[in-house]
Amino acid sequence: MANPQDGSIPEEVDVYYSSYGIYPTLVRGSNLVPLGATVLDWQDEYIELARLLAASAQQFERLTGKTKYTLDFEYKKVAPEGKLIVKQVREIPQPDNTRSITPFLINEPVEYCTFQGEYGDVFANHRLKSRWRFETKNMWLTKGDLAQCLYTNVGLEYADSGRVRSVSGKPAEWPFASHKTVEGVYDYQVDTIDGWLMHHLQNRRLCQLGTEWIPTLVSRAENPMLTLEDVPWLSLQVEYDEPVPTIDGTGPTTTTTESIRLCPCPQPQQGDLLQQRSAKLDRGGVSISTSFYWPPAPTGPIAGYTAPLVRWVETVITGYTTEPIVLHSWYSQTCRPAHHNFYEDFIFEPQLEAGVSAELLGELRAKDIRLIYLHYLQVGFGDPIIRTYGFDEKPFLPADLDDDKDVDLRDLALFGAHWGNRLCNECGGADLTGDGCVSACDLWELGESWLATIE
Repeated sequence: MANPQDGSIPEEVDVYYSSYGIYPTLVRGSNLVPLGATVLDWQDEYIELARLLAASAQQFERLTGKTKYTLDFEYKKVAPEGKLIVKQVREIPQPDNTRSITPFLINEPVEYCTFQGEYGDVFANHRLKSRWRFETKNMWLTKGDLAQCLYTNVGLEYADSGRVRSVSGKPAEWPFASHKTVEGVYDYQVDTIDGWLMHHLQNRRLCQLGTEWIPTLVSRAENPMLTLEDVPWLSLQVEYDEPVPTIDGTGPTTTTTESIRLCPCPQPQQGDLLQQRSAKLDRGGVSISTSFYWPPAPTGPIAGYTAPLVRWVETVITGYTTEPIVLHSWYSQTCRPAHHNFYEDFIFEPQLEAGVSAELLGELRAKDIRLIYLHYLQVGFGDPIIRTYGFDEKPFLPADLDDDKDVDLRDLALFGAHWGNRLCNECGGADLTGDGCVSACDLWELGESWLATIE
């Protein structure tokens, strides 16, 4: 029934047609036949009809020379012999897909987070764990206009050295800012790269925010009014001054470069799938139990799908301290799943969890445990691996402007000499927040380490 009326439900059948065979699948039954029955004889007549439709399409190609088209068929089962015939074939006009319209970017502030899916590695996901609030220009997406940074304001929250920090402003004004465009794979899209230096951290890092696959032309069939979420790919790549620990196919190693993918921050939704993982060491009494959510499973073909982590519930770690360590926050727990979720890597950093007591953190420090790493394999693939990483950073006082291993009046005087400076990159070391200027936020940072010393 091609044109159902009066609430009638048409039958829907999906047919996989290839040189290996023809395989029909009933998607939805009609309400005009008995429950469980089909309009045609299952499966023989559906296979026969598929062959007729394929032969009609091949004849259409021979007569028109077209290789891309959408056809509408009228077919019948003729009584009394019950023969299937195709009566008419009509081409359905398709929208013009020629890319000839310059799209316009509309500023719609949006929050992005570190993507905890099949990209990068768990150490990068954890070390570069961050939340972003992007605001863009209202602008035409021409290659000429994209020669300038498209972001008017970025709020960045990130973890470093056991604490959560933040910086905000125009990326074009951040320390040692740079901007460039890169020709994309296709001539109707470009990538932009905005760089800056986080000089105020102990392990300085050169950052590059990639905004990739920005369309500069769209077709009449596409919406020419875009927001940042219509851009397919945002990424962050960093280069460190000093090597940092990581892991690869050979085991623990170090690196000076790593990258993460950014995605719109996931929100709880109906159908999220609760996951639970448990692992323990054969000796020492160490055990880890963690729970989190995957998004609802996709519909249709899902070959190659790897479920990302969208939100945490809780992690309980026992055996390292006198009392269990309980984690709930987004920053203290990180995941990176492997392809098809055959295994998952986790990192837990208790000092980033506000609810962990000073006593338990002291016990961990006494054992030189900063990070707890878990390699969890699905049943039948192997035993879990639990490993710890220590506090390998040297003492660091960013407010020690005169480099004499303490923060005192001399440092305050040097700081004051740069008070109010803007667009000054490191600002003589007085930019303690990494936003390229010296303000009350930097004074607060100096106060946090006032009269501190390095032994």
